[in-house]
Amino acid sequence: MRTTHCDYFLFPEVGDTLVVGAIPEELQVALVAPTWHNFIEGNYVVQDTVRHDIRVTDNRLTDRQTPINYDMSVTMVD
Repeated sequence: MRTTHCDYFLFPEVGDTLVVGAIPEELQVALVAPTWHNFIEGNYVVQDTVRHDIRVTDNRLTDRQTPINYDMSVTMVD
């Protein structure tokens, strides 16, 4: 990631549970659309069949010279 955030787009089914995490754990991982949900508070159960936007944010540095590497895990459980 070269900027402060990176977005991922999913199209889950109603009733699916999104289980999301990132390493390093200092990164914030949140659902930003169709509603806001911070995954640090737990998993998210899908309510609608629209696009779901997950954002990984790193607020530790504002002027990044080199990109950071991170691992992200997204599991959709039906």
